[in-house]
Amino acid sequence: SQDDYGTYTCIAKNDAGVVDKKTKLNVLVRPQIYEFYNVTGVSKKEIAITCRSKGRPAPAVTFRRWGTEEEYAPGLQADDERISLEQHFDEERGESTGTLRITSTTRNDDGLYQCIARNKGDTAYKTGHITVEFAPDFSHMKDLPPVFSWEERKANLSCLAQGIPNATIEWRWNGRPLKDAYDKNLVIVGTGPRSDLIVHPVARQYYSVYKCIATNVHGSAEHDMQLKEARVPDLVAAAIPRQLTATTITFDIRGPPTELGLPITAYSVQYKEAINPDWSTALNRTWSPDSPYIVEGLKPQTAYQFRFAARNQVGLGMWGVNQQQSTPRRSAPEEPKPLHSPVQNDKEEPVVVSPYSDHFELRWSVPADNGEPIDFYQIKYCPGVKMAGTWHELENQCVSQDVVETTSYEMSRLSGNTYYRIELRAHNVIGFSSPASIVMKTTRGESDSANNNLGTLLYSAGYNSAADSPHKHYIKFMTTTRTAGTRTATTAITTATTTVIALATTTCITLISIVATMLA
Repeated sequence: SQDDYGTYTCIAKNDAGVVDKKTKLNVLVRPQIYEFYNVTGVSKKEIAITCRSKGRPAPAVTFRRWGTEEEYAPGLQADDERISLEQHFDEERGESTGTLRITSTTRNDDGLYQCIARNKGDTAYKTGHITVEFAPDFSHMKDLPPVFSWEERKANLSCLAQGIPNATIEWRWNGRPLKDAYDKNLVIVGTGPRSDLIVHPVARQYYSVYKCIATNVHGSAEHDMQLKEARVPDLVAAAIPRQLTATTITFDIRGPPTELGLPITAYSVQYKEAINPDWSTALNRTWSPDSPYIVEGLKPQTAYQFRFAARNQVGLGMWGVNQQQSTPRRSAPEEPKPLHSPVQNDKEEPVVVSPYSDHFELRWSVPADNGEPIDFYQIKYCPGVKMAGTWHELENQCVSQDVVETTSYEMSRLSGNTYYRIELRAHNVIGFSSPASIVMKTTRGESDSANNNLGTLLYSAGYNSAADSPHKHYIKFMTTTRTAGTRTATTAITTATTTVIALATTTCITLISIVATMLA
């Protein structure tokens, strides 16, 4: 036990004499923290927190901030010379003391600290708290906007003071304490550290500046809070047509300044045919500020008048930015937009990656029909490769499909690890839209063989144009090798090699090497 610790003497004696030998018995005792009290100090002054422990050998005592792994080192800290760690050991009694001393404390020093006592036997931990008192502070409120009210609505001016100990709060208006005003339209709720002033602005004089004063034993601070009368927004600054179709117009709207008022909650437009002078029969549309500003359901080849207004919590502002716009004639639909997110690799064309090796679901949004309903969509997809920056389709493998009453189509029976160019067009009685085009790549399937990747290798060899490309012969070659035996495959290799013999010597060598490697 711990009581067995000490110095022992071995004595040997006989008739000839006596001899003795001293030895020390060290007993290993796990550390124990028996004193670690919370402390309180004042900002900008010194504070120290002490931890006492016992054990054998006497434990080394260190500290760390709660939530961190880094411990303070003995002496001054390299990264903060305000902080020092003092250690004292009493090996005879098996006791040790650690003191963490902080000069010129700040509010950031406030928090939990962990005392760590460590010796050869084990490690002990205990948590304490350093409280740093400071004078009231309103820095967290300096960027808050004014408080708004309108139509005699009650307003809440909330004042929160940071400070230790908690501050008491007093309100003043025009230099006089509000508690002495005895005004039923000014009601104080709470005296600190938070206090709310409820203002009922029944007259314009109540739209004013009110002063919040916080006080504790270390000092005081003041913060001005303003109650302003809110109004409807000013005129919309601009509404610029960005895209016109036979039945829709998309606008870019620039709202009125809001620095001194409430934020805009919506934009509204009124529109009517230009030949109609009566705005009371105009149609209305309202958008949220973060939505596309699109007016739909218009007539083709028709002149319209538009006017715009902004809305906030108070109400709708005045109509303005009056303008006349004419829709174009009926035409083929607008280009549909595929609903896929392509991946951009360096300077290559963005590619949509299918999660499957043998199928892909194409999805798109409905485009503007430009005055005539869309009766079907045409989808065309072809496998292919890019050579010298130019896309080349394997034309005899293209698939074309018309779909109606849907905005999705599943492409099936695809090849794994293969690139496809997909073209999507919308159609109405007038004609086809311009094609929307994407490049899609399927993933590698479990059954894909080396033959499935041969085309990629061949078309990566660096041919300069479609004229000197062996892709037509490659298709024939692939068809042969997939069905033929060893003898026929050998003949196919010879045929393919003969076909490309007219190409540059280095290209032929590369091609033969690739073919031989893939069929080895």
